[in-house]
Amino acid sequence: MYLKIEPALYRTGQAKCLVIRNTSVQLGSRAVIEWSLMGDQETDRRDYESGGSQLAGDEYLAWGQNDAYVYEWLATQLNLTVASIENGNYWDAPVPAAPPV
Repeated sequence: MYLKIEPALYRTGQAKCLVIRNTSVQLGSRAVIEWSLMGDQETDRRDYESGGSQLAGDEYLAWGQNDAYVYEWLATQLNLTVASIENGNYWDAPVPAAPPV
């Protein structure tokens, strides 16, 4: 699962996807979410911004079994606009071809 987002402008281009790279969970208490704002899955897999966010308290408890909740929560924390929630893995698409020189 990953999110397609409304393009977010960064110094070197536009991030178009939010990807969770890793999640470290302390059961019943909190989770640390490592995320990346990436380029378009099919044409630009650059990592425009990466970081970590902590999901704790009532927000952690609201997670339950709904992984989409974590993505939506994270998008809110990062002030991003969700275009769509995509099933599947961001990394499963074919690797984009290198631009001609």
